[in-house]
Amino acid sequence: MEWRPPKHSRRTFLAQGAATLALSHAGCPMLAAVPHGLDPQANPKPVPSQPVPFGSIYAGGDLARRTAQNFSRLKDDLYCPPQIFRGTNWQSWPGDMEGRALLADTLLTRATGHEPDYFPAMVAAYPAQLNAQGYFGPVLDLQAINEQQLSGHGWFLRGLCEYYEYKRDPATVAQIQAVIKNLALPLRGKYATYPIDPALHSKVGGIDGSATGQHGDWVISTDTGCAFIFLDGVAHAWVLLKQPELKALIDEAIARFLQVDLVAIKAQTHATLTAMRALLRVYAATGDPALLREVQTRYTLYRTSAMTEHYANYNWFGRPKSWTEPCAIIDSFILATELWQNTGDPAYLEDAHHIWFNGIGRGFR
Repeated sequence: MEWRPPKHSRRTFLAQGAATLALSHAGCPMLAAVPHGLDPQANPKPVPSQPVPFGSIYAGGDLARRTAQNFSRLKDDLYCPPQIFRGTNWQSWPGDMEGRALLADTLLTRATGHEPDYFPAMVAAYPAQLNAQGYFGPVLDLQAINEQQLSGHGWFLRGLCEYYEYKRDPATVAQIQAVIKNLALPLRGKYATYPIDPALHSKVGGIDGSATGQHGDWVISTDTGCAFIFLDGVAHAWVLLKQPELKALIDEAIARFLQVDLVAIKAQTHATLTAMRALLRVYAATGDPALLREVQTRYTLYRTSAMTEHYANYNWFGRPKSWTEPCAIIDSFILATELWQNTGDPAYLEDAHHIWFNGIGRGFR
């Protein structure tokens, strides 16, 4: 049964913006193309399955119902101008709500074929909210780098990149370039000094995350490792821009991320899994098998030490009493799907289905 969204929907579940990725991500195993080469006798190296392009299929059943609910909630004042620019966390997490809303609307528009009436005006309102250097919040201070500001701009860059791939608007490229030039590239040499000593990081934290103090040039968060959320947006921008100096920054950030003892530092699982998605994005562009292996290793660690019995997540590695968070559940779903696509290992597909029906399903309820 084909589903198309109603012209006048009501409210849905945003799951802090990230949940929309699961419902519209082109690699969803429920929508993925049939994988090739999984017969070990015919082809010992499985050929990655190819995602179904946006617009090629419309969902039905439970997926359609949840997508409709998700999309309609984005029409809530909380996620639209002017309130989106003055949300509850706009000062402590610049670019976070704004970026997630742009990303959510863009992906769901592409996935469903329905663009909300308010969307063009919403996109047009963004430039006036940026600082003189083209991003949200204060101008970057390289002696006090706020990792929460970087985290929010991971989502803003992802939203801009997805919007450009949707509309091919040159003005969007200029916005991406401004964020890269003024917020990302100045960090060359700084990611290598990101604090990874477990003693420097807080052992407690609230649901929203907050700054806990400065170590070296970094103002760190209780959402331990959230600076690496920025990496996924930067990686997507590099795929579009192909700037060698940007790839050098990505390589530096990846190298530092791979040095982190995730359990000892009690890294936030959402930040960790989003960083792993960035590694897979770079792997898809470069074919570097080392990146795929590193993601597989860390996914196994997540699965054995930070995934709940119902395929959701503990908010931090090494803190079994912490809550579960929809953002990370979506990350794990996308990772399981993409690992299956790239390896042909059906265990990842099995995980994706369990995450969808248990972790995500419970989150929606």
